[in-house]
Amino acid sequence: MRLEATLERRDGARWVDTGIAPIRTPSSVLAYPGLGHVQNPALAATERYRVRLTCRSEPPAPAPSPLVRAAPRAAASRTTDPPTQAQAIRA
Repeated sequence: MRLEATLERRDGARWVDTGIAPIRTPSSVLAYPGLGHVQNPALAATERYRVRLTCRSEPPAPAPSPLVRAAPRAAASRTTDPPTQAQAIRA
């Protein structure tokens, strides 16, 4: 599974993608350092942001093969017959 984060800014009645990529900390927190920092905060308007998360799943892994029970036997009694249905154990 892969998580994608998109930072959006409110622009009137709609949300616009900012194109700013998050930084993932060692503890897997998404951070946007410097967000909202401006030259003169007293004159700057307040902006609203949101993070949209999208989870992309990868194709499923193939199912494991069934386990087969093999009873010990003497070397002379080897057979090449496939195991019967009763010998197959589903994992």
